[in-house]
Amino acid sequence: MESLRAATDRVVICLEKAEADLKAVAHRLEDEFQDTYGGCGANPLSVLQRLKKLERELPHVRDDCYAVLTAKQELLERANRQMSATRELQEELESMAGIPLASSDTGEHPLEGFRAAVAGCQASMASLHSEAPRVAV
Repeated sequence: MESLRAATDRVVICLEKAEADLKAVAHRLEDEFQDTYGGCGANPLSVLQRLKKLERELPHVRDDCYAVLTAKQELLERANRQMSATRELQEELESMAGIPLASSDTGEHPLEGFRAAVAGCQASMASLHSEAPRVAV
């Protein structure tokens, strides 16, 4: 049993020495990178670490973007429904009051500008959706 304990201690000592050697090599490599690329900020190790971090964050950012786009679409739909209902009530009240309808003066429906903006927004979102590069994560 004593020999097993001694062998275990030797293995632990070897592993600790290997860990110290690896740390020394890593430190030397970092120093070399710093000496070689220190002034321009293009340390390949730092760039690689940043890329890996971005790869981890990308799915979360994508999910957040889709959530924002979904909320925006819902907001546009609600605004369109609300504006249509408000316009109908306004026309009804104008009719009941005997006032000429506001849309007949200009010849243009008041919601056309809003609907055109919504259509443009939806078209740009569709083009973003179709042109977005697919990143394998």
